[in-house]
Amino acid sequence: MARRKPTPTIDELGNERTCEGCGRAFAPVSGSQGRFCQRSCWYAWRSAQPSQARARHIREMVSGAAVPPGQPGRYPDRAGYVRLRWRVGACEYVECREHRFIHGLPVGQHVHHLNGIKHDNRPENLEQMPPGDHARLHHPSRFDQAEIARLYRSGLTMQQIAEQFGTHSGRISRVLKAAGVQARPYQQKTS
Repeated sequence: MARRKPTPTIDELGNERTCEGCGRAFAPVSGSQGRFCQRSCWYAWRSAQPSQARARHIREMVSGAAVPPGQPGRYPDRAGYVRLRWRVGACEYVECREHRFIHGLPVGQHVHHLNGIKHDNRPENLEQMPPGDHARLHHPSRFDQAEIARLYRSGLTMQQIAEQFGTHSGRISRVLKAAGVQARPYQQKTS
């Protein structure tokens, strides 16, 4: 393991500074602001700052609100949907999901992608529906305990049932447990 070179404490001009992260004396690197002796001190200092001091203020656009002027930015979110974001002030933004914006931000309704592609926001691919119908469409196993129990009792494995319902065997196991069905002991396949 290579040894780290010690941080010089005085630069060629005789300048010495105190690190805002750890409090040690150090020589600033030319061209830098020289507030920290190393990157890890900056990270430690940054994580200790209150999140409000460094956060942008992003609020969700509500139904009936005026659309901000200008072209919005389009960004993918973690779930795979496209978000629209308008800048409305210094570090202030308004945003919403594009498929909901296309349908006028319906209150108490969900907007479903007919082809299942979350970033395909063509109007002909979107359908507005009540939340309960939308949940049943995406999670049929939650509402069909009796059918899952019947299939399991008929001899199918949890994995086979999961493949049939388009989910994973852990969810099938939880549904069976909620229905009061005793799980069969695991049997290894013989070759």
